[in-house]
Amino acid sequence: MPFNSTPVAHISTVHQVGDPRIFHKEAHSLAEAGYDVSYFVHTDANEWRDEIRIQSLGTADTRIERWRSIPRLYRMAVGHEADVYHFHDPELIPVGLALSLRTDAAVVYDAHENYGRKILSRDWIPRPIRSPLARAFPTIQNAVARRFDAVVAATEWIAESFQESGLERVVTVRNFPRTRSISLPSDPPVERTHEHVLVYVGNRTRKRGLLKMAAILRGLRERGFDVCLWILGPPGPDRDERAFRQYVDAYGLTEDVQSFGWIDYEDIFGYLDAADVGLALLDPEDSEGLIPTKLFEYMYVNVPVVASDIEGTQRYLPDDCGVRVQFDDEQQQIEAVAELLEADPADESRTGTNGRQRVQARFSWEAEEERLLQLYESIA
Repeated sequence: MPFNSTPVAHISTVHQVGDPRIFHKEAHSLAEAGYDVSYFVHTDANEWRDEIRIQSLGTADTRIERWRSIPRLYRMAVGHEADVYHFHDPELIPVGLALSLRTDAAVVYDAHENYGRKILSRDWIPRPIRSPLARAFPTIQNAVARRFDAVVAATEWIAESFQESGLERVVTVRNFPRTRSISLPSDPPVERTHEHVLVYVGNRTRKRGLLKMAAILRGLRERGFDVCLWILGPPGPDRDERAFRQYVDAYGLTEDVQSFGWIDYEDIFGYLDAADVGLALLDPEDSEGLIPTKLFEYMYVNVPVVASDIEGTQRYLPDDCGVRVQFDDEQQQIEAVAELLEADPADESRTGTNGRQRVQARFSWEAEEERLLQLYESIA
């Protein structure tokens, strides 16, 4: 593409500096197209990463610290004088509104999730106001979004919720793997200690199946499988972590669980490639309108998937790449994983062997980025 020096600013107070969607996909695609990309995010210091300028908001260890940084973020964003401001968190909607009123820049709201639904599962929100807030938020969000130049939605279901309210410039940019940046190592990044490895990448919470995975591990070991669980992702809420650790300790699974913490996006595929089954056990009530990105990451390395039976997996998990199970049926989950582990690795018809082919043909970021770039060409 021709060089385009248009300054654009991606903004987040919630996500990490190496966020797969914001940094590794959207920012990289824009930088490669010639845009002058900055990313305002909580991190230790300003730096350059892959031709992307990281603008530090300082560190924030708590939600309150994040919120306190928002006025400073707004001042920094205004001073940056970008032509496009692209923000990624619902808590920044007031910032987006202020930028649209004070500057001549285009403002883009990137809706990663169904936030109205998410409010119902936010333990830090007092229970009496969760339901009223969950009902009111979509109306408020959609009304304010009319002031923005565009909404980018991570799924078609999120896009539909905006379009049904009358918004016209809504673009669906799904969070598929950026396949051209994936390079699998010749040697696994960690040595296997068990015959079989289950793997999970993502947030460590109950609603993402943290305790379900421990129960599967226990059930398989009781059946005689020499199996362990690898978890790639940052620590979750204290309550969920305590419950997980108590379960693991109570059933003698300590030596069978390895937690690797946050792994940079381009490095996770080496871990996934060394595993046997990928897990995506999401609570259906918390996953409305969600496409689990981990499906495609597992599929890319031809690892079969066991996932919750939700709308996102019904549409995006091919039958030859994985198995859908009920979120509350522990025995069904154990049976599904056991069957996959017992499959003959030499059998080319076994579940999962077509995963990479499916991703490259239908589920890659390379197709999604074209819609993002077309949007920027129309507003920048």
